[in-house]
Amino acid sequence: MATAFTQPHIDLDKKFEEITKLKQNVERRKLQIDTVKLKSLWDFLKYLELTKLQLEKRKMEIVDHMKDLKKIGNDGEAKQEMEKLKVEGRIVREDLKTLLKAFWEVEEKVVLKGLSLPNELHKDTPDGQDKVVYEFKERPTTTQKESHLDIGQILGLIDFRDSSLFYLKNEAAHFELACLSYFSEGFKADDFIPFCNPDFSRSLVVEGCRRDHTDPNSAFTVSFPNEKIQANYRLHLVGGASMYPFCAFHTKHTISFSSLPLKYYTCGRQYSPTGPEQEDECSGLFGTWQRTGVEVFVLTADDYTEMMNVFRRSLDIVIGLYEQLGYHFRVTYVSASSLQCWECLRASVQMYSCHEQKYIEVGKISISDKYICQRLLMSYQMSEKDEKTRFMKMVSGTVVDVPKLLACILEQRNESEGKFTLPECLRYHSLA
Repeated sequence: MATAFTQPHIDLDKKFEEITKLKQNVERRKLQIDTVKLKSLWDFLKYLELTKLQLEKRKMEIVDHMKDLKKIGNDGEAKQEMEKLKVEGRIVREDLKTLLKAFWEVEEKVVLKGLSLPNELHKDTPDGQDKVVYEFKERPTTTQKESHLDIGQILGLIDFRDSSLFYLKNEAAHFELACLSYFSEGFKADDFIPFCNPDFSRSLVVEGCRRDHTDPNSAFTVSFPNEKIQANYRLHLVGGASMYPFCAFHTKHTISFSSLPLKYYTCGRQYSPTGPEQEDECSGLFGTWQRTGVEVFVLTADDYTEMMNVFRRSLDIVIGLYEQLGYHFRVTYVSASSLQCWECLRASVQMYSCHEQKYIEVGKISISDKYICQRLLMSYQMSEKDEKTRFMKMVSGTVVDVPKLLACILEQRNESEGKFTLPECLRYHSLA
């Protein structure tokens, strides 16, 4: 895992050159960022930087001039000029010292605020409501009085204590294992590389992926009694089936262009706290702290067409896998205001909860473009002699969230079906 300090690449000059576009981006996402004030701060920093360069240049000119005067000798005129230069030199040094203090303070503010700026939005990202781009079968019209937890308890499938502790039993346990195998095989067949990730990532990586590692409602932090670890080097329990360990693997690494695209998949756990507001909105298996899933992670060259081809191909694979399950689902492009700051486009796979009477996201694929790669210095080179910094583009996502998928299927099934049975496409992958 990456532990060394990482200086992110942020092209603020480019962002502020297109201030109108940046302002619209922030407004569409409904973020509380004053882009005009931030640009003013950036302009002030550039002014301080220019002044600093001028003072440093004058300081060197004074030093060089004094050296030349020493060569001339100590005649009256040279001595008088030397005294003037000494006085000016002291003034320049004091001015430079004062300016540097202000420069560092402003630079820290600007960089921190610059790091909080969101990714550019993709042209296909809608405003307002999500845009439905694909739908399979008709939405169930029946209202399920019993929740998936009630059904799961009656059928002996779920032992749910709270959002932090639950057990899948009998056929539900087989369903979990079969789902992981089924979705993994689907991507393995398309030449995705299987990967085994650690469950932990450092704060630097978590922050680089735009997740607030200091917020206990955002990330689990591993702590020990009397530990003396800098905040940026703490360990966080995120789960191997998430993008964080993938990003940690490539942080500050440069790979060969001939190796791209890199297509990975992994199955395992995801860990994420659920805040009080989320618990009210997402009950039962829809809001658990621990989830089992399959994560895909792709890195491409800095080529928009290649990135979009990977995104569409991955989405086609996901759609094909969900169709074989035989239940209604839809795919939407998520609205700008619902995206994470690192996302520029997200395709959300949603199934209908007949009890909650709303759609639940059971899978997703997101485009990050170069946003995270620039922050974590994930680059590639065209050849061994290529010294130009080229950042990769990233496509990633949890293609199946097993607990949520199971919950929706339980609520869509008919009572006349009796006991819960695995969808036919999963039976081959079950250990039963």
